[in-house]
Amino acid sequence: MHATRPFATLLAAGVFAALAATASARPTIGSGDACTASGGGTSYALRVDIASTDPEQYGFAVGASGARVQSITVSGVEGSFLAQPSPQGATGTWISASRLEPGTVVLTVTTSGPAKSFSLRPASAPDPPAYFDPLACAVKAAPSAPAAGKFTVASRPTYDAASKGWRLAVTLASAGRVRAVQPEPTVGTAAPSSSTAKPLVQSRSVALKSPGRVTLELRPTALGQSKLSATGSLKLKLLVTFFPAGGTAASKVVTLVLKK
Repeated sequence: MHATRPFATLLAAGVFAALAATASARPTIGSGDACTASGGGTSYALRVDIASTDPEQYGFAVGASGARVQSITVSGVEGSFLAQPSPQGATGTWISASRLEPGTVVLTVTTSGPAKSFSLRPASAPDPPAYFDPLACAVKAAPSAPAAGKFTVASRPTYDAASKGWRLAVTLASAGRVRAVQPEPTVGTAAPSSSTAKPLVQSRSVALKSPGRVTLELRPTALGQSKLSATGSLKLKLLVTFFPAGGTAASKVVTLVLKK
């Protein structure tokens, strides 16, 4: 009896080793799908191109790198979101009772925080769900704002004694026209006594045929000259608007102190 125990133990160990080797050598079971993601923050759109109905697919398990999946909806398809159970690497599952047809489906995924990428596992059965091997679903970077409408305004204008005004430099990212006006707020609250405040500097507009720097000349109005003589400086807000050629206008409000 004592001689058979080591043999039985060795036999069992050999069986388990064989099973483990078989499992590790399991061929990859792919769905043939492709996936891309876009979005940011906690809201993302996963675009999945379903390859075929052989094998059939009924949903997706989704994992998010650096966050947890909190909800999944699929546009135009009825289904249910399951927080548990989910396969390894996934934190949320969406399952439909109906077979998904070949083509493109869009998953709207809400996460607990920003996600760098997603892992998606198509489901090959509705209940209980079985899953294909995961697909990598990279998040595409959001397109940057077009540079054409970008511009910067110098923080300090320089006084020019010859023109008795100030020069304000503006750097433009593309060809276009830049304009500077002083906003004219309404003074007073009652309608009969309300009036529009008069500007302290004259409006100016300059055009440029290529990217570069332009100079806006700021000259005081009669009211501005009067206040300048009394106080030695003018503090005002200036609305600077850039109209790029073939682009959308952009504006900035800057606060300036004009001194001789």
